[in-house]
Amino acid sequence: HYYCALRSTAPARVLIVDGDPSASLFESEVFYLLQALQPSASLQQSVFYPTPVTWEGLTHENLDDYQVIVLCNIQAFAPQVLQRLQQFVASGGGLLFFAGNHVSAESYNAMLYRSNTLLMPVPLGPPVQQPETQPQAIGTVDTTHEALQLFATETALLRGGQFYRYLTLMDSESLPGVQTLLTLQDGHPLLVEKRIGNGNVMFFASTADRDWTDLPTRTAYVP
Repeated sequence: HYYCALRSTAPARVLIVDGDPSASLFESEVFYLLQALQPSASLQQSVFYPTPVTWEGLTHENLDDYQVIVLCNIQAFAPQVLQRLQQFVASGGGLLFFAGNHVSAESYNAMLYRSNTLLMPVPLGPPVQQPETQPQAIGTVDTTHEALQLFATETALLRGGQFYRYLTLMDSESLPGVQTLLTLQDGHPLLVEKRIGNGNVMFFASTADRDWTDLPTRTAYVP
């Protein structure tokens, strides 16, 4: 579970924000994340306490109640929400973005990168669409990172996922402080991280659900 990299102390309270809610839980943007983060019956103590909320509901949440916030395919953010997210990260919170059909590179760069609210590790570029018969797979895994150490001897679990669409993450190799944790076989960064203030921000270039990738159905994602 690479999103564990947000360096929170277990058990961590995780706010999962659904940018594309569905009447069917199974079709929800956050269904697989919730399955992955639900307390395991085999553990005496829960590692995560996930709380799902729609993107509209984010406005009403007290962000201080959480150690990690996961933003899944969010189209836009109200100015007051952006300010609160920036304060959350600066104070030591972990923030993870997932891409999706509602994520516009132009809008995100204007809101979150080239503005007073710096919440993106790197600027976003255009999406890449793979032919259905030629999906990309994960090429490199930074197993020295604490989130990915458990894959040090089992990187094949991650490399089994297939990616049909993903956003371009720009300048990840040249920007200071940016770590590329996962790349695709074609060299495109898939997961990047940057420390901002006292917190950490990650961006995953594909979706949290099955819209752009089948990774959520793999063992590496959902136990």
